[in-house]
Amino acid sequence: RIAEAAIRGWSAAVRGLDGEPGWPRPREAPEAEEWIQLARLALPGCLTVQEAKELQQKGLLECTAGGYAYACPGTCGEWLLANVYFMVFVCCSNFVLMQLVIAVLMDQLVKEHDHTIPQLVPGCRMLSVKILARIHRRWLFKATHKLRNKARKARPPPTK
Repeated sequence: RIAEAAIRGWSAAVRGLDGEPGWPRPREAPEAEEWIQLARLALPGCLTVQEAKELQQKGLLECTAGGYAYACPGTCGEWLLANVYFMVFVCCSNFVLMQLVIAVLMDQLVKEHDHTIPQLVPGCRMLSVKILARIHRRWLFKATHKLRNKARKARPPPTK
């Protein structure tokens, strides 16, 4: 109702001033600006086809082209196209965010791998110092164990 009153007030204020400069806000009718602001507050950001049809039936909205009247279209846009754009946006943003997460994880993995690169034994392409030390410890343990066993076998049995 407020929108209807605002549109009617604006229409009465600018009646006969169609050719004036600054139309739909002619300088001769400063109250037209106030009616437009009131209508903008009362009307939604866009008109659906049903709302445009109601305003046309009440004589507040006129849709003519070349002297022929036609049904006023809505200004909200196509819902199907909006849904398609939204789905494309969601898919693209998910792809970008997934790539960002993967890039951060790969960066952390590379940094961790750089810290754990083993020091190689000079003259060897694959043998690291850590593995060589483990092999040496194992060899030393087995050699010591074998020598002890040999020494036990070589000793005469204790006498009573």
